[in-house]
Amino acid sequence: MYENIGEKIKTLAMTIAAIIAGIGALAGLVLMRSNPIFGVLIIVAVAIIAWVSSLVLYGFGELITKVSILAGGKSTTPGTTGVAMRNGIMNIPKR
Repeated sequence: MYENIGEKIKTLAMTIAAIIAGIGALAGLVLMRSNPIFGVLIIVAVAIIAWVSSLVLYGFGELITKVSILAGGKSTTPGTTGVAMRNGIMNIPKR
């Protein structure tokens, strides 16, 4: 359940953004019947709001993924581990 939580948070961010954008598009299409300009503005505004709000949650998921790699000694690159990744996530100087 808590394995690979960073990737799950990033997937959740994209899913929520898509759902919000879809609902905004439907609301805009409904509103276009009575006021076309207002309907288009709603579609554009909700799409932008969904995208911007998803950036925060996606960034948090990315942060969790990177910290997990550094702290846990895990790596997405085969044959490397945490601190040994000199050219991976962070450029860690040799001691």
